[in-house]
Amino acid sequence: MMAKLHSLNGEAISDNLAPIGVRTTAGDLGIDGETLVEALVKAGGIRPERYTILNEMNVSRKSVKKLAENTGVI
Repeated sequence: MMAKLHSLNGEAISDNLAPIGVRTTAGDLGIDGETLVEALVKAGGIRPERYTILNEMNVSRKSVKKLAENTGVI
């Protein structure tokens, strides 16, 4: 997801991680989609002094869910 926000090829990254067993989806990690969305919505406020690419976008439940769905994370 963050690769997409950085205009990188997230699919290629996932394809390279899969053969070595890296988990790349919420389901792979045992996290439901709603929990993932909620975590990302709250992420910027946890340590606001630290930069995150999420600060560059409108972080709403709707936008985060759309990003997660479009990238195949949920």
